[in-house]
Order: sequence, then structure tokens, then C-alpha cells
Amino acid sequence: MLKKYQIRSLEVLTSFLQNCSSNKNVERAYSQTTQQVFRQHGVYNDAGFSNIPYVCLRLPTGGGKTVLAAYSVGIASKEFLGRDFSLVIWLVPSNQILEQTYDALSNTHHPYRIALNQYFNDSVEVLKVDEAKSISKGALQSNTTIIISTFASWRVDRTDGRKVYENNGGLSSHFENLKSFQIENLEKIEGTNKPIHSLANVVHLNNPIFIIDEAHNARTELTFEVIKRLNPSCVIEYTATPKTKGSDRSNVLFSVSAAELKAEDMIKMPIELIAIPEWQNTLKNAVEKQKELEIISKREEESTGEYIRPIVLIQSQHDSKTESTINVEEVKNFLLNTLNIPADQIAVATGKDREIEGKDLLSSSEPIRFIITKQALKEGWDCPFAYIFCSVAKVNSSKDVEQLLGRVLRMPNVKKKANQELNRAYAFVSSNNFFETARNLTDSLIDSGFTSKEASELIEISKSQLELGRFFGNVKISLTELPDTSSVDNDLKNKIEFLPENSELVLKENITEEEKNTLISICNNKADKENIEKVYNEIQSILKVKLSPQKQGKVLSLPQLLLNFDGETRVFDDEVLIPLDWNLASCDYKLTDSEFPPKIDSGTKGLIDIDSFGKAYSYNASTIQEELSSIIISSTMDKNDLIQWLVRECRHQSIPFPQVIVYINKVIDNLIETRSLEVSHLVFMRFKLKEALKRKIQSLFVQAKKTGYQQLLFPDSGVVKEELTPFSVGEDFYFPELYPASSFYNGSIKFSKHFYNSIGDMNTEEEECAHIIDISPNVEYWVRNIERQEFHSFWLQTSTDKFYPDFIIKLTDGTIVIIEYKGSDRYSNDDSKEKRFIGEFYASLTNGKCRFKMLNGKEWTELNNIISLNPKTKYD
Repeated sequence: MLKKYQIRSLEVLTSFLQNCSSNKNVERAYSQTTQQVFRQHGVYNDAGFSNIPYVCLRLPTGGGKTVLAAYSVGIASKEFLGRDFSLVIWLVPSNQILEQTYDALSNTHHPYRIALNQYFNDSVEVLKVDEAKSISKGALQSNTTIIISTFASWRVDRTDGRKVYENNGGLSSHFENLKSFQIENLEKIEGTNKPIHSLANVVHLNNPIFIIDEAHNARTELTFEVIKRLNPSCVIEYTATPKTKGSDRSNVLFSVSAAELKAEDMIKMPIELIAIPEWQNTLKNAVEKQKELEIISKREEESTGEYIRPIVLIQSQHDSKTESTINVEEVKNFLLNTLNIPADQIAVATGKDREIEGKDLLSSSEPIRFIITKQALKEGWDCPFAYIFCSVAKVNSSKDVEQLLGRVLRMPNVKKKANQELNRAYAFVSSNNFFETARNLTDSLIDSGFTSKEASELIEISKSQLELGRFFGNVKISLTELPDTSSVDNDLKNKIEFLPENSELVLKENITEEEKNTLISICNNKADKENIEKVYNEIQSILKVKLSPQKQGKVLSLPQLLLNFDGETRVFDDEVLIPLDWNLASCDYKLTDSEFPPKIDSGTKGLIDIDSFGKAYSYNASTIQEELSSIIISSTMDKNDLIQWLVRECRHQSIPFPQVIVYINKVIDNLIETRSLEVSHLVFMRFKLKEALKRKIQSLFVQAKKTGYQQLLFPDSGVVKEELTPFSVGEDFYFPELYPASSFYNGSIKFSKHFYNSIGDMNTEEEECAHIIDISPNVEYWVRNIERQEFHSFWLQTSTDKFYPDFIIKLTDGTIVIIEYKGSDRYSNDDSKEKRFIGEFYASLTNGKCRFKMLNGKEWTELNNIISLNPKTKYD
């Protein structure tokens, strides 16, 4: 089952591609979609793909990129191209990932393949490039065919790449009866106008969908040229670290945060870090942690039935001919002979030794608990049982640990554990400098796709680290000149050291703010003062000395809007909006000319249509039949087949299936009998008919919800009678531990009263509003309420959707204030009026415990009044 952020990302992709299909303007569709997602119009980079959708979905390590890529194949084929089947080129960066992706997509029980099958009714064929060189025309016409390959497979400058451009007699059937416009852009036999019967030309003819995995690896000019050469219909990228600047930048359509992954139990978080100077003690501590977690895992299994065997990933140093190193053999011998680890619990995974290949590390019969590697396990390797990262190699840079650290983030079975120790990861690093180690680990997380703020919050100091005393090691601060330390007391002198030869100040331990100020006061140079302040702030960021109200154990809660429905008091949500007597089968089943344009000339029964590139084409009856005969599934469709196809494509999760079946039957009968449309035309136009039906059904459903909303809130004469209302408040909503915003505020204002350490993104006006809230002496704390997170945010139901007010504020006297900021240009529209009504209605039921105000632009006087302890105006 997909997670909420995955569903949302696919919804955004679907909306974008539908916009592209309807309006034939990719640049405008991208601008409109990014405005909705990021609240700012994105500048589209066509990268040389003229009016072809080219977009990127950004998900950090552990976000499930590949399963979303599988779903996006169906979305692109059905929602953008209007095809029963498509050819797909699925590009991966390495042979290892190719094999893993191929195995997963070929396995009919794997979630990736299940995602494909639900769009293509099990008609899916997965091939490698060599297998595709003999593909038949019939196979492409009756299946969605996915060719999985590396980037190199299609590069003409590589031997492998050249093979796909060579003549192949087995592909001749693809080139029979081609139109001149089809031949025009194919690779030709030299000196002729005859197309080469090559796999590359077959791909070009079929206008493929491109899926690019780990797209940050495919940014060269040559890669783009190769893709263009193969005539893509659309290009969809997936990566944790998209390039966002330059002419080769990706068009990020949707982005997922680490907090969203944590909220959906996708990753272990935070990473508890301990740095120990001696490598032997580092290993010893990692082994002890593994044993501790294994005991906890057994308790977990007893209470939940879930089996977990915690694994330690150990990074050794490389071999050297010139000096002694802590290499694989040294680490293995220490584990065997000093720590007495059984040999069958240890595996080596290097380029030479591949002792984990073919092993099912998730099996309860598998003994492996320690995996030793030098720098990186093979790309794409995944084992959620990996809980502990241990490095005896010096962590010099983020690249040294980026891949290995990512391996310990994935949560087993994507499910929160009953024992909290199993919801986090652990890092043991051999280092005498905790500060530098923490900084490098943070950088490695940024390279894995997390923002700098997310990365810093992912690293947490182990309690054991604090017990080591002088744990910071040598934090060096460069100075222009050495200060006079005669006035410095002995406590501070014991924590620092000055190195005259390099003009460096060394912090051997953490210092207090007062001690920091002392050091700044004895420096004469302004740059030196600023440097000390900067390093001190970096240290405090890692230590996280200042705790948010939520981390301090404080609570932010407010009552929910309840409804007495059929004798049961429940939260007022959209499930109760549909009237009990509503039935889709009884609704208007007539598709008007505007809802489903006929596009039929009554004289010749011809048809004018627009292709995916926005070109107009005319068809006569014989052309339609020719097109139908070229699509195997369509040529055999009769009326019943069409209805079954439409019923499957137009499923609605909130409408009973039998109602949909009856309704679609009525629609088709009406189109045939009243509008004199023939079944063959409806079959030919079935994708446009599907879209018209989906819009019609959704419109009827929304109208039914609005009717139900009106009946519940305005039972008599359009007036809410509070004394008779079935509504009440209660069952308090508590803001939880997690705060899964999709993007975060990174402006210049330093807020001090936000309920969480992080703050959800805000535009300029919202930032100004939040600042006034934050500096008010009447405010105890507040939260930027995040949208589309119904279990992590406060919301009120409207007739169409959930309304998430911008700010929830707790005053010092306990009163809750709810603020929604609206620009003056939107304050009076219907959506704002409905939100204003439900907010004020909610507040009226709380007996003064809660206040609600929708601001009309920068009404800062009104804002200050409502957050005062004794407001001049009544708000409840």
C-alpha cells in the first residue's frame, strides 16, 4: 500500500500530465503545477525536448523511488498518451541496479510489477537490451514493453551502444508499410532513404516513455542527445539529489522531506552517533550495541510477531603497500579472536570477496550479523536489518560514508516498532574529533538527498558520548593573531589550547556561552571574533542545546469538530457528507457536446483530433478502421468490452462499484441512441471518453457532498441553529511528535516560540504574520499548521476538502487562537467564505476556549487584538 507522500507525488504527476495532454503546453503546465505544489511558479527547462514533458520527482534515500517509477509508467501511458500499451525505456546507472530492477519487475508478485499490472491488465513484458533485439511488432502492440538498460547501452560511442543502432533482420516487420513522416527522422542506410532495421529505430517509431533512475548520474550533453535521438514521448526522472541549476537542471515537480518519510515509518530516525578515538573500542561498542538491539528485537518479536536481526555494517580501511592499515583482515581477526564473534556471523563484501551475494539476509535462518566492506556495498543493495554503521576508517569526507550510512536508514517492514530503540539507527566512528565527524556525517546525509536542516536533525549525540568527557576532540579555529589569555580563568584554559605556529585556537571540550563570550572579548580582530561565534554556533547546532516546546514535553492540543451522525458522535469529515439516499446510477447520465465533443462529420464520419505534440490530424472512416486494426486490444472491442474497460478505468474509491457499472451503461446507451455515435468511434476515442466520464462522475460526487454539507449545517431556512445543531466539540487533537512538512522555512527571521524545532515553509506575508505571533508576550508557543497531513495537523471539513488553517497558537492563559492568512484578492471568493464560516462556527461551539480569525491581508492590528489576553472584539 502506498504511503501518503507517494500518493500525493503521483497525484501531482497525474495532474501535470493531464494538463499537458489537455492544453498542449508543457511549460505552462509545469508553471501551474509548481505554483500549486511549491507556491511559486517554476521556470521550465525543456533541455532540448520540444514541448515534451520532462520532469523530476525528488525523494530522499529510503523514499521508495522505484515503486513510484513503476506507477508513473501507467500514469504517463493512460493520462498523457492515451494508450492501452506503451514502450518504456527504463534507464539505470549500473549493471547491479539493472539486475535488481529487472528481477523485481519480472516477478509478478513484486510490488513494482503489481503496480504495472494494475494499469495494463497483466499485459507487461520486461526485457534487457539483448532480449529486445528480437522483439516482434505484435508484442509491442499487445503489451506494455519495458526495456531496462544502463545509460551506456544507447551511447553510440560505446560498443554496447553501437549494437542497438545496427541493422537486424529480425526486426524487419516493424518497418513494413511505414508512412513517409514516420521514415523521415529514422536512421538511414548510408546513401539511401531506407531506414536501418535497428532496435534504436524501432524505439524511435514507438515514441517511448523514458524513466530515468538516479537521474543525477545522467546530466551529460551526450546523454540528452541520446534520449532525443530515440524520440521520447515524455521523460520522468527520479533521484534524491536533482541538479537544480544550470542548463542541464532537472524540472523538480514534487519533493519529499525526511520528516514525511519518518511519519510514514519509511526510515529509522534519528541516527545516534558516538565517536571513539581507538578503533578497537569503536568496534567493541558497535558489537555491544548489536547484542543489546538483538535482545530488544526478541522482545519485539514476542509482542508483535515481527522478526528482526540487527546487522552491523563495518567500514574498514583500504589495503596499503606502504603502511599498516586497519583493513578487512584486521577487522575480521579482531571480531573473531578478540570479541569472539562466531565465523558464520561475519561476511566480507568487497570487490574480491562477495560473501553476501545470494544470501537472504532477512531470513530467520541466516546467521550473518556483521558485514565488513571497504568503501561501499554494491549499488542498490538494500537490507532493512542494517541498524548500525561502524567505521574504523577515518571519516574524511561525506563521500566516504554516504552510501553506507544510507544503508542503515531503511525501516524493516516499513512499520514503526513497539520498542523505540528499533526506530532509530546507530553510528560508531573511530575518531578523536566528534565535531568533525558529526559535520561529515551530516554532509553525507545531504548528499543522500536530505536538506541541511534535516541532516543536522538526523544526527543525535549518543548518551555514551557525553560520558566520555572531552569528546569534541580538536576543534580548530583559525585566528589572525593570538590573544592575551592572562585574564582567562583556569577552567576555560583547561578546555582550550593555542597553537602559535598556526595561529589556531583549539577547543578540546565543549564550552559554555559565557566562556565563548570571554574568548571573543580577548580577541582584537573582528574576523577572529566572528569565526569563534560561527564555530560555537555550529557546535550548539549539533548539541541541540535549545529544545523546542515539543521536545521539552509540552503539549499543544485543541478540540475537534464532532457530529452526531446516526446516533454516533464522530469527527466531522467527508465520510458523512454524502446523503444516505444518493446513488450515482440515478444521476444525470447525459454527456453534453461540451463535456464530450463529438468530433464527427456527419457526411463522411471523419474525425479531427490532436496528437500528443499538438498537431491536428484528420481521419476518415477507413483511417479509423486502419488505426483500430493496428491496436490489437481495440480492434476486438465491442460495446460490452468498452463498458468493462471504462468501468475499470473510472473506478471511484468512494462510490459503490455496482453504481458505477449501471451509470456507465446508461452513459454509453445515451451516446449511441441520442447522439447517434457508433461503438467504433467510441472505442477509438475511449481515452477522451474516459476522461469525460471521470470528470462527470467527480462533478456529481462533489455536488452530492455540497448538498450533504448544506443539509448538515443549514437544516432549516439556510440558518445554523446552534441550539439544535448535531455538532459539538471534543476528542482533542494533540499535535504529535513528528512534524512532516514537505518543505521547510529557511528565511532570515529566527523564531523562538515555534512548537517544533522546524517550521513549515511560508510565503513572505505568512512569515510577517508568524513574526508578529512569535514576538507577542501573550503567546506561549505556536505551530505552522501543515497541509495534507490529517494525522499530524489540525483541520476542519469543508464541502470539498479539508481546511488546514495556517497557524495554531496557544496563549499564556491557555486560550487557543486559530489564524488563517488570506490575501485581499482571495478573501471574498467562495472558498474563503466557506472556510471563514466553518472556522467561526467551530469557535462558537468551544465556549471561549478557541478563537478563529481569517485575516484580510495585513490586518496586523486585528492579529494583535485576537492574540491579546483580553481582546476588544469577540471572536468566538
